[in-house]
Amino acid sequence: MLPTVAAHVLIADNDDIVAGVLVRYLEGRGHRVERCTNGRDALRCIRDGAFDVALLDSQLPELDGLDVLRRTREDPFPPECIITSEQSTIDTAVAALRSGASDYLAKPYRLDEIDIMVRRAAEKRRSSRDTTRMQRRLLRMEAPHALDSAALSMQAALVAAARAAQSHGSVLIVGEPGTGKSTVARYLHQLSPRSAGPMVEVNCDLLDPQRARAALFSTLADAADAADTQARAFPRTVGALEEAAGGTVIFCDVEWLDQASQAALAEVLAAGEYCRDGADARLSVDARVIATTLTVIGEQHEIRADLLQQLSGELIALPTLRARAADIVPIAERYVRDAAPRAAHVLTDAAIAALLKYHWPGNLRELRAVITRAVAIAPKDVIDAKHLMLPPHAGLEVTSPEDDSLDAMEWRHIQVVLGRVGGHQGRAAARLGISSKTLYRKIRQYGVPRSDIPGSI
Repeated sequence: MLPTVAAHVLIADNDDIVAGVLVRYLEGRGHRVERCTNGRDALRCIRDGAFDVALLDSQLPELDGLDVLRRTREDPFPPECIITSEQSTIDTAVAALRSGASDYLAKPYRLDEIDIMVRRAAEKRRSSRDTTRMQRRLLRMEAPHALDSAALSMQAALVAAARAAQSHGSVLIVGEPGTGKSTVARYLHQLSPRSAGPMVEVNCDLLDPQRARAALFSTLADAADAADTQARAFPRTVGALEEAAGGTVIFCDVEWLDQASQAALAEVLAAGEYCRDGADARLSVDARVIATTLTVIGEQHEIRADLLQQLSGELIALPTLRARAADIVPIAERYVRDAAPRAAHVLTDAAIAALLKYHWPGNLRELRAVITRAVAIAPKDVIDAKHLMLPPHAGLEVTSPEDDSLDAMEWRHIQVVLGRVGGHQGRAAARLGISSKTLYRKIRQYGVPRSDIPGSI
């Protein structure tokens, strides 16, 4: 299917007849066209104007089309370049494409062929520009600690979130407590086309079943409350869906909603509209819906099948902290800086080993609490294992002769080094002064589960 996008086109060709025909044809097809007759003017025009596409003749005077093409590749948002040539050779075509040309066209060419190429090139350039702008926007955003990850499982979840952000469908984020579900939900809103709109969070675990409907949907004060002073002063409760119009509503721990509220929410999301209680007028749902829930849902708290169907347009699963071992030390060090921004606290090797050995059932939330407490009680600027106050089985204290063996001490040292290099076994081997093969053999020798190796997922 032919792209419909029109383009701002530069034609660089010193043949007046060919260029004149081309200008008139492309303008007649809805494009905005400018022309120059030599390579230096073409380069100046490209850098002065916002062209989508440049048609560059390979035999331009002063600078040929390939030279112009190569020089424009250094610019922030260069146009897509199509090289045209009367000398149709494979070498010229290959040189053009290797230099970054969008396409290559031998003269004489059909005008409709040029129009198709220009539209495709313009669409490619605008798509590339939008992607670059999004990447720069992401770089400017201050990434929360929960999203700063070297683990492939977390990176995959963030890619899924970025992809889902560009759609308008619902998203269900699944993960254990403390894995960063709400943070990812807010991140998804920031990346979405609705980022300029409101973001409303509803903590479903705190809702009283009798007030849940009012929190979700706009309601009018009922007759029983009419005599109440507060009801007269505030005759309507604005529900989350109405408050988030034009933006995003996040239902945190949605499984805690009572069954009646879940049924009502499922019905509203399926219909795309609802009535305020006590009113006949129907309101359209104009909010992007994101929900979070636990990985394992207990028997007393579960999501109804009809609501699950409405919420899970996209499903994003977040890994546990213990599955992100490569992230534990870097995140802990950032939490240290957050807790004492003016100090220079340092985690000792023993503290790092303890952090890597612990199971972290509370995930990021527990890690932050542990580090904040350690910073508060550690003397001077040194945080040791004992300052972390982790459960006894998680520390490095010697409790049996086996813990004092050379093998145990060696494995603890390997863990520390792996933690410091983010789980990269090649760099760890270099620091340890052994080969990667030797490190791998030692890991096999100690019979360590893969999940206990920093950097494994």
